[in-house]
Amino acid sequence: MPETVLDLIVVSPQTDEEDWAIYSPQIPGLAGGRDSFLQLREDLPEILRFAGVDLPAHLRIHVEEIYESTDTDYVIRVAQDPCHKDRAATANRLRAALTDERQRYDLLSSPRTRTGEVLFISAVASDTLGELAAQLHPSGDAAVIVCSVADNFIWTFHFTNSEELDEDARSLVDLGISESTTIGEIMGQRTNSHPLAVLAA
Repeated sequence: MPETVLDLIVVSPQTDEEDWAIYSPQIPGLAGGRDSFLQLREDLPEILRFAGVDLPAHLRIHVEEIYESTDTDYVIRVAQDPCHKDRAATANRLRAALTDERQRYDLLSSPRTRTGEVLFISAVASDTLGELAAQLHPSGDAAVIVCSVADNFIWTFHFTNSEELDEDARSLVDLGISESTTIGEIMGQRTNSHPLAVLAA
């Protein structure tokens, strides 16, 4: 029987008064919070048992930071895995791009999540569409997948599991790809500059 895989999203506090919070797209009722990220990591087994999750499970932990702005609120999510250093570097490139007025406008004009923010997921070339789709809320979600290219650039595409959130999204079948397709493979197949919008299976 395949091992259960859970994506746990840790929300970084915006103020000193807030806790580190946690939720999961695969466990709608999961909610928890602790004073520090370290304490949250230490208490994860207890939090998951309380939510009725059988252990052991393979956990993919992601940390997201929320940015409130006068134009559009946005979230940057970075997985805490062996590729974390590369993902963090990509997130920094994204933050730099968001300081440029034109790039900021283009990036924040992307489809929004079900709660109204633009979600940026920092990716690496080896990530598969299936792994990224698992991070989307099952009731309908949208994200901008961000990957580093060349020395200081980023490459993005829109990713959703809801046609209502992104009417331009095309299915995996239409695009000739699958959940096992990697971001690197998609980047290698792109031969034009037209924005790519993918509808997850």
